[in-house]
Amino acid sequence: MAEIVTGLVEKYGRGKVGVSLIAFEEAVAFFAAAKAYPILMEVQWVGSDGTAGLAPLVKEKDAAEFSVKTKFLSPIYAVAMSPYKDRVEKYVKERLGRTPDTYAYAAYDIAWTLAIALDLLDAYDSKAVKTVLPEVVKHYFGATGYFELNADGDRAFADYELWIPWPTDGEYEWKIAGIWHAATDSIEWADWWLTAVGR
Repeated sequence: MAEIVTGLVEKYGRGKVGVSLIAFEEAVAFFAAAKAYPILMEVQWVGSDGTAGLAPLVKEKDAAEFSVKTKFLSPIYAVAMSPYKDRVEKYVKERLGRTPDTYAYAAYDIAWTLAIALDLLDAYDSKAVKTVLPEVVKHYFGATGYFELNADGDRAFADYELWIPWPTDGEYEWKIAGIWHAATDSIEWADWWLTAVGR
């Protein structure tokens, strides 16, 4: 990887080269190995929802330092504000003693839209459900607010929070550096992040 990144940096320049890491806890091991190659710390790294909020990345000092040095932003689905979101959050906190992650709200809406589709059809028929589901979703307001499905049956649009491990009082914690808004195709950066990166 170091050889590839070196070649790309020589061809395009450091500011135009980055590494996309799709991983879970193995990200800590990747960062430990990558530290041996200075060129890999000179380009930006981007994570995924598998690394966003991952505890070992803030507990392991070397991994956290690598994250800061490479501006390792990890996007994760951002839930829209909704009274149903608050209701689901309260329920989960009471039952499990913790705040649900963002995908729990999406799972709640998936279960409800499928239940509504099955009720409308009064039959357990996956092909029929697939046919009526887009219309059900158009009239549904749930824990993730309003949404639509694209031609593949996936959520057509969503906002994403950009998380990064960041030093706070001698330790590291996950912070939200910005939010990408699908409606405007733009990022709303947090003031602290703009200050940190000198913008």
